[in-house]
Amino acid sequence: MNKIYGCMMLAIALVMSATSYAASYVEAKIGNIYYVLNSENKKASVASEYDFAKNSKILYSGDVVIPETVTYDGATYKVTGIKSSAFNACEGLTSVTIPNTVTEIADNAFSYCTNLKSLHIPASVAKIGDMAFAYTGLNSVTVDKDNKFYDSRNDCNAVIETATNTLVIGSDKTVIPDGVTKIATAAFSSCQELQTVVIPNSVKRIGKNAFSGCVSLASVTLPEGLDEIEAYTFSNCGALTSIVLPSSLTSIGEFAFCYSGLKSIIIPASVWNIEARAFDGC
Repeated sequence: MNKIYGCMMLAIALVMSATSYAASYVEAKIGNIYYVLNSENKKASVASEYDFAKNSKILYSGDVVIPETVTYDGATYKVTGIKSSAFNACEGLTSVTIPNTVTEIADNAFSYCTNLKSLHIPASVAKIGDMAFAYTGLNSVTVDKDNKFYDSRNDCNAVIETATNTLVIGSDKTVIPDGVTKIATAAFSSCQELQTVVIPNSVKRIGKNAFSGCVSLASVTLPEGLDEIEAYTFSNCGALTSIVLPSSLTSIGEFAFCYSGLKSIIIPASVWNIEARAFDGC
C-alpha cells in the first residue's frame, strides 16, 4: 500500500511540476520577432516561429534589431538569449544587432544564414553554442573589448573562446593568431572569399567541416604537430589544388578532401589511417 501511495504522490508531483513549467512560459510575437517569455524571472529568448497551417518555419529576413527588453501583457522582459536554430536557414537575413543583454547564443542559432556578412558579439555574451554561425560565410567579425569570455585578439576578424583559446567563428578576412590551440567544428565553413589560411603551430586540433565549402581557398599552411585531419575538413574546396601535409599527421578522416581541387598529394610516412572516401570526387 505504501508503494502504491508513493507512486501516486510522485505522479501528482510530476503533473504539478509540468503544469507549473507550462504556466511559467509564454510564446509570443512582439514586433517582427518571436520570443519565449519566462513569466517568473521576466527573461525572454528569441526563438523561431512555426506556421502550423503551412507546416513550415517562418523565416526572418532583412535587417533584424533585437531589443534589450520587450513588453507583453503589461510586463517587461529582459532579452537574454537566442534559442537553438532561431535563425537557422534564414537566407534572407542581411544583418542582426545583438543587444548587450544577451548572455547565450545557442547551437545552430544562425547556421546557414548565407547573406549574413557581419557580426558583433557584445560584452554580455558568455556562451556561444556549437555551430552557432556555421555555413554563413561571414566577412567581418568583432567582439566587444569588455567581453570576459570571448575575444577578437589582434583584430583577427574571428571569435576566440578566451579560456580555451578555441577559434569558434571565422570569417573571410580572419588571420589566425598564434596561441589559438583549436579550430572548432565548421568555424570557417562556407567562407567563400577566403583564399589563404596560415594555421599556426599552436593549433593542435582542427574540427570537422572546419573549412568545408571555402570554394576560393587556394593555399593552406598546416601546423607541425597536427596529428589528424578530421571528417569533411576541406570538403568542397574547389580551388585547393595542392597541400603539404605535416610529418606529424597520422590520420585523414572520411570525406576530408572530397570534391576539393587536389591534383596531387604526398602522404607522410606517419599516416596509418585514411578513412572512406577521403579524396572522393578529386
